[in-house]
Amino acid sequence: MSNATEVFGPEFTQLALPAGTVTVFLEGIPCDDLEPVELVCAGAPEFSWARLVSTASDVEKALQRYVMGRTLILRQPYNGSAPESVIDSVPVFVGHIDEVQTRIDAQGSVVEVIAKDFSAALERTTVHGQRVSSSDGATVFLAGLDTIFNPEGQANAAPSPAFQPDAGQAVPWGCAEAIHYLLSEYVLPSHLHCPGLGQLRALTDGRLLRDLNVTGLSLLDALDRCCQVAGLRFQFVPRHTETGPGQAIVFYRNGAGRSVELNRQGTGQPLNLSRTNLASLH
Repeated sequence: MSNATEVFGPEFTQLALPAGTVTVFLEGIPCDDLEPVELVCAGAPEFSWARLVSTASDVEKALQRYVMGRTLILRQPYNGSAPESVIDSVPVFVGHIDEVQTRIDAQGSVVEVIAKDFSAALERTTVHGQRVSSSDGATVFLAGLDTIFNPEGQANAAPSPAFQPDAGQAVPWGCAEAIHYLLSEYVLPSHLHCPGLGQLRALTDGRLLRDLNVTGLSLLDALDRCCQVAGLRFQFVPRHTETGPGQAIVFYRNGAGRSVELNRQGTGQPLNLSRTNLASLH
């Protein structure tokens, strides 16, 4: 006698919804004349970006619409209320138009749009100066100073994320405090959702900085320098919410996530959704 139970499931060879089906939104309005051809979701150094091709017949009008900096969102539709049929969608990419290229091929003029996540905005932001705490509790930004955390191992932080010129009252900069300072100083809360100081302290395990000079670096590189000390990485992800910023910066420790086992069919076999977890085969 055996307690083993054999379960036989049907084999599926077709998707209920094609894997490549996404809806493109430009400034919150559906854009039918942009077709995604490539999407990369990653952290440093590449970060996330999307390449789209315009199908508009009027190239001049299309170029007037694809303005640098405009918000572009790719949303994946799905059935939001099974077994009934209610169409809903989830954002798979949120970014801004960073490049617009025009080329000529056998079909005529082709317009390509490159959109990048919030990393592009941080790459164009230069770190400089210090926000210094004063005796009355206020702060003032001094642009002429170098942005150095704990120079030569000497503490120069205030209890709040700011610099403290009085060595007698200064405390050392931790990785969490430096990351929080950089994000608070250069990024508006309405543009990017950032973790709180408590979350950052838990992730960095209280790791301290020593003589870290980020003057003249891009904000993206400055954050990366702080994260390297704590063994962290970060990336930008879409937020599944209707209010607030469309993107969030997520910090994580490499290799600390859960393990995932994927089923993969052998080369040359027909696609069978019962035997593979992969979304695409090359």
